[in-house]
Amino acid sequence: MNRAWALGMLLIPPLSIASAADSGLAKSGASFLNYSVGARALAMGEAQTAVTPEDATGFYSNPAALGFFDKPSFATTSGALSYDRALYFAGASLPFYWEMGEGFSMKARQTEEESTGEQKEFLVETPEKRLVVSAGATFFRIDNIEARSDFGDPTGTLQDIERAYYVSFAILAYKNLSFGGTAKMLRQSIDSASAKATTGDAGVMYELPAFKIGQIDLSFVARDFGSDLKWTVDDPTLHTQYTYTEPIVSKYIAGAAYTTPTGKWMLALDGVKGESQQPQLHTGLEWRADDHFKLRLGSNAYDPTLGFGFAWPLKSMDLKFDYAFQYSLNNLQSPHWFTLSLNFLPPGFSPERTASSKHL
Repeated sequence: MNRAWALGMLLIPPLSIASAADSGLAKSGASFLNYSVGARALAMGEAQTAVTPEDATGFYSNPAALGFFDKPSFATTSGALSYDRALYFAGASLPFYWEMGEGFSMKARQTEEESTGEQKEFLVETPEKRLVVSAGATFFRIDNIEARSDFGDPTGTLQDIERAYYVSFAILAYKNLSFGGTAKMLRQSIDSASAKATTGDAGVMYELPAFKIGQIDLSFVARDFGSDLKWTVDDPTLHTQYTYTEPIVSKYIAGAAYTTPTGKWMLALDGVKGESQQPQLHTGLEWRADDHFKLRLGSNAYDPTLGFGFAWPLKSMDLKFDYAFQYSLNNLQSPHWFTLSLNFLPPGFSPERTASSKHL
């Protein structure tokens, strides 16, 4: 029996545990998907589905959320975890606008109604619709996996490489209602073994009509619905292949976010129910010191999180840096997340527009 066969029979099943994002959502294929790809999300305990994004990472938590973000954006994240694990993400989002009979445009139209920020109807009509298209990729790596022979003797080290590619869209159908979807292509390899799967997300985000007590946003997301992760392991000795299937846990997430009238404080809550798993509660709090600095903390199910964000306005863009840390109570992980993003000012943009700026 060669090393590849032993790898397929002995190492593939525990891989999901080794790379699990948290203990409550482990024991499944592609468990790294449970990590958000933005430092802001991790700092707020992954409670992000009802939070208006600040950069291109926003589609990951809820594909509908980017409907409320009207700037072209590019973002990259680097994540360092324990046990020789690392995660990298790069993605971009681009908004388009259209009016009945006018076609698509990248230029936003500002109306007197938009500048008032008032909402009284359950669904607020807007003469201008917005389509936001996003794309990105995640690269997750586990180094120094010890390989052993049939007799238990060390034979060297292996590397686990997991990749995910995303295409996402969001449509702002009304001023206070957006919906969207994300398609995911998953790939994983370790030595001679390889796996692939295709999954998808669907989400909706709704902003309640404005109240004097602040702004309330609601969301619902169905995540990672699709095929299982199918492994193929080559055995050159026997000139055959072995297959193994890992389920990818599908999840339902309901979220809410409250922003104070001054915009200084925001509280976010996400309830997560994974297939055949116990419900989990994720909480996050964000304090805006000014337009350039924010402090964040939260609870990622069981683990406390914290972080901060800086923003530097430039002539034609905003440069943002976000940091997050999660302290693992079970000592399986303590990730540090770093996100750098560029938000470009679109043609026709002005600071008075409130569609996305009220949360920034």
